[in-house]
Amino acid sequence: MDWVEPLSRSGWLVGGFLRFFGKNIPNFPMRRFISWAFLLGMIPFLTQCLNIPELSSNSLSFTSTQSSAPEGTDVTVQVTLDRATRLDLEVEFEVFFTGSYFYDAELTTPSPLLIEAGQRVGNITFTTQDDGVMELNGDTLTLVITGTNDPDLILVEDALEFQHIITDNDVPELPSTGVRVYLTWDAATQSFNDADLDLILSYDNGTSIDPILISESSQGFEDVGLAGTAADGDYYLSVRYLQTRNNLQNDVEFSMVFAQEDGTLSFAESALTVNQVGQTIPFIKMNKVGTDFTYSFAE
Repeated sequence: MDWVEPLSRSGWLVGGFLRFFGKNIPNFPMRRFISWAFLLGMIPFLTQCLNIPELSSNSLSFTSTQSSAPEGTDVTVQVTLDRATRLDLEVEFEVFFTGSYFYDAELTTPSPLLIEAGQRVGNITFTTQDDGVMELNGDTLTLVITGTNDPDLILVEDALEFQHIITDNDVPELPSTGVRVYLTWDAATQSFNDADLDLILSYDNGTSIDPILISESSQGFEDVGLAGTAADGDYYLSVRYLQTRNNLQNDVEFSMVFAQEDGTLSFAESALTVNQVGQTIPFIKMNKVGTDFTYSFAE
């Protein structure tokens, strides 16, 4: 073996040292002390000869810190150790949502994450829902490692947070003229098919505000268009919350997207409560001057 010859040499050196200097060392305890000191000094040399690795502190981090994918995608996030854990490791983490009004992700791995003894990698998984709601900003899901059951484990500070951006795949179609308004929604506790909203476009003629277009498809998607040749002035977009099918009444979250012929997109979102079932709620005031449109919340 590779270490036999160096080890033999070290023994020869110790023996030679004692034979050469032993007669000048006054007593046996002193000779024994010098022998042990010499052997201790040989330990680093022997360690290198035997290829014995020095153990470093184990550390934990996310393998990557950011990703992005369209809604409707299953996502797996890896948590990695420098080396395999000797005992079962529990990794505690928290989840945060930011961005859109709609939370389109469902965590399938509970906290704490278990990394079994002998393993280096653990997986946190979640699914993102394809809900049909137009969300120009999308959602950001953030995972943050907050601690473990191993007090000696080093947590890598700049790799304890992971962000996943959920991009929306519901793209509004641009109109050939004027503006087109899209209303999409999703019930807070049920699918959007359990809620029924209508979109109403009204015109302020100076003496009254009269409906001119009503979209009532009841499929989780409504849209109305206003041509560039339409009269200038103030228009109002209202949302009517009808009785939900199956007699279920839920808070319902909705978004409204304004797509103009020049490619400009504007976005607003809100929610209606069960107490507003049967009501028509003015939501957006839209002012038209030629081909220019401005939007504000209706008072």
